[in-house]
Amino acid sequence: SALAQEPSPSPTPDPKIEEDVQKLRDNIAEQERIRNELASLEKQERSLQSQITYSDSQIRLSSLKVAEARSKLVAAERDLAKLEVQIGELETRIGRLGSTLDQLSDVFEQRIQQTYVRTRLSPFELFLSSDGFGEFLARYRYLRIIQLNDRRLLAQLQATKSNYTDQKVSLEDKQTQVANAKVRIEKEKANLETNIETEEKLKRDKEALLRITQSDENRYRKILEVLQGEARTLANITIVNGLVSYSIEITNLNNLGSIGRGGSVGTMGNSGSPGCSTGSHLHFETLTGGSLTDGKLKGTLVDPSTKLSPKSVFYWTSNQSGELRSVGAGSWGWPINTPQVTQGYGQTSWSSRYSNNFHTALDIVPESYPGGDWTVSAAEGGTLYSGVLYYSGCSPINVRFIDHGSGNFSLYWHLQ
Repeated sequence: SALAQEPSPSPTPDPKIEEDVQKLRDNIAEQERIRNELASLEKQERSLQSQITYSDSQIRLSSLKVAEARSKLVAAERDLAKLEVQIGELETRIGRLGSTLDQLSDVFEQRIQQTYVRTRLSPFELFLSSDGFGEFLARYRYLRIIQLNDRRLLAQLQATKSNYTDQKVSLEDKQTQVANAKVRIEKEKANLETNIETEEKLKRDKEALLRITQSDENRYRKILEVLQGEARTLANITIVNGLVSYSIEITNLNNLGSIGRGGSVGTMGNSGSPGCSTGSHLHFETLTGGSLTDGKLKGTLVDPSTKLSPKSVFYWTSNQSGELRSVGAGSWGWPINTPQVTQGYGQTSWSSRYSNNFHTALDIVPESYPGGDWTVSAAEGGTLYSGVLYYSGCSPINVRFIDHGSGNFSLYWHLQ
């Protein structure tokens, strides 16, 4: 273990550094604004997609109803056409029959009158005008039969005329009813057409809005990538043949003495914000082959999960999803009680903001974050050191680390 270093004097403020610090603060603030815009857009997009799915179902249902209405309308129009032809034929027949009946009525009235006149002859007069008694009887019977048949036929013709008139009235009434039904069907079709046009317009409007939203989302993501590309490096690392060489300079280095496994290292915090931290968490690193010389800690970074004892924890794989997984393949204790991992080691969904696209630690918070126990504990016993890390664009980062011997170190960043 290296000897503790005396606190370094506070450096004279450099205007260029102060300018860079302000630029980075603006950068981080803009990143946060863009992230909020993205979150809002993603929620809006999901909501719109649900609405469009519902709208598609409604439009499909309306389309089926319109198809049904059109089929019914075609059938109704076909029936109407038949009825109109039949009605036309019946009206023609009824008109002819009416004219014929009128003529027959006149004829029969005249015949009845003539028959009546003949029947006014007395039997004696009829007898005198006949050639014998036999002719008299024949003429008398003939006149009676003609008279009865004419009256019976006239009554039948009058009944037929009345019947056809009734049929005509009935057909006209039916024609009126069917015409009204056609009007109702046409109105129903118009209503359905209007509904589907409205729903289709709503769908077009929503899809257009969704396209705009997606376009904005892509634009915001590109801006965020640029902003993240401008973010300052958290650590100086070099990756060669899979080995990650690590070197950091620690200011205000202090040797705090021995600490046992599970001993209190400090309290989780957000030091380094805004440039090097976006919220309270523990950035937990592990080194092998490490050495501490003149305030500079060097070594080879290893995945902390290879040192920690196995534990089932919730592990975030992106800013919207995570999974319960077993983490740990070593024997060290976890530095946070009931932890969850908010970012893994190496290349992650967020590592593009770091140098070499590489996250050098496990980011850990309590499972019930922002609640829970924020105490940071020693993963293993050793010699505890404290210090401060300075990076351009970041506020000072409070860090503590433990020399476990044999070149093994554990580091605890962003403490209060």
